[in-house]
Amino acid sequence: MTKFDEKNIKYSFAVMTDVHMCDSMGFDSRFKLKNALDYTNKISERDGRKVDAFCFVGDTLDRGLDYQAKMFADVMLNNIDNDQKIFYCMGNHERLNHDEKAAILSIRKYLGEKYYEIDEESEEEFIKGFRTAHLGGHLFFAIQSDDYDAPVKFNDDTLSYIDQKLSEECKNNPGKYIFMFNHSMCYGTCYGSDLDGPDSLWNNTQLEKVLKKYPNVVIFGGHLHFPLNDERTIMQTDFTSVGAGCVTYMACENGGYEFMSGRTTMRDMLLFSQNLLCELDEHGNLRIRRLDAFNKWEIKEPWDLSAPKSGKEHLKKYSIDRGSDKNNKAPSMEGCKGYINEEGDYGKIIMRLTFDAGKDDDFVHHYEIDSYENGVFVKQRKVLSDYYKHKNPSEMVDSFTFRFADKEEGKRYGFRIRAVDSWDRKSEDIIVGEV
Repeated sequence: MTKFDEKNIKYSFAVMTDVHMCDSMGFDSRFKLKNALDYTNKISERDGRKVDAFCFVGDTLDRGLDYQAKMFADVMLNNIDNDQKIFYCMGNHERLNHDEKAAILSIRKYLGEKYYEIDEESEEEFIKGFRTAHLGGHLFFAIQSDDYDAPVKFNDDTLSYIDQKLSEECKNNPGKYIFMFNHSMCYGTCYGSDLDGPDSLWNNTQLEKVLKKYPNVVIFGGHLHFPLNDERTIMQTDFTSVGAGCVTYMACENGGYEFMSGRTTMRDMLLFSQNLLCELDEHGNLRIRRLDAFNKWEIKEPWDLSAPKSGKEHLKKYSIDRGSDKNNKAPSMEGCKGYINEEGDYGKIIMRLTFDAGKDDDFVHHYEIDSYENGVFVKQRKVLSDYYKHKNPSEMVDSFTFRFADKEEGKRYGFRIRAVDSWDRKSEDIIVGEV
């Protein structure tokens, strides 16, 4: 792999998703977007240059309404420079007003024609939600599915059109990355793309059949709001898939975790605002940096991708093999201890479980806690770790404490606790109490 040349960056672009521009969701989407723009520009300027383009991967508007398009345009026009580009695809939320065409035209109306001078798409395709442009010598290609009800669908004509565009670009500009933007993930690729199984409203199963012919494609997805901290967020198969996080609030897989706000949302979901900063050097190598504008930090180390190679060598670094037994050590609870604490509370005795955090070569994703009463197994609980709350795993907490029951006379409590990493590898158990 050719090392990324950070002193000779030739083009950079931010990737943001799920802004959900509105005025009624319990958070200020205008503040979150402005903050993301400002912080991304600040990070880039710190390295001696500014962001060339801001790309959005759908659900920019919460319901596709005209006033939301104006809110989005107002924030953009007041917080970026005249020479910075704006590029985007649409999402399912732009269709919630049952008139996606109106949302497409509203955004263009308020941004102004200046921001569409880069477009190479016909008006007919633009109205369908497609955009193409060549930026920094690379094709930027925003696509749109034909249906967002489960399952997400692409018609044959749409797939043929995408195939044609990619084929033409590979002939005209071989050996260069093509950057694609589609709100839903290709099933079975990066983190979250399997949420609720194939043919759900969270993924698509048709697009992969086209993209697998083009190893120079990097496709960015949104829709899920999943944390960028997880290394599965980038996945290389026959092409490269990357999740773009979420500007407004965070979510995760439906893992049956306790102490959550919803089945996929954490209680502190609003305390994050994540997006990507992508940089291309003069050799065509790509660096992807993970940012959290709400917390003002860069997440972990960048992902460095070498320029595309005909033999697909550039697709091995971030493949599923990272999670194999050979490349990924299971987490460990060796040396960890725990205890059960009783605490009085208005006439009741609350039982709390405290245990030491496990160790991993990246981070512990969650814990499985098997509960016992009088030596008999009762149920398994799952609890997320705090991995998503920090820029580096080294900052994670040393121990966890959870309330698990009100004490009942005659009951003896016990637990088997194991750590689980992102790749579903498990540690040995530790035992607390009587099992």
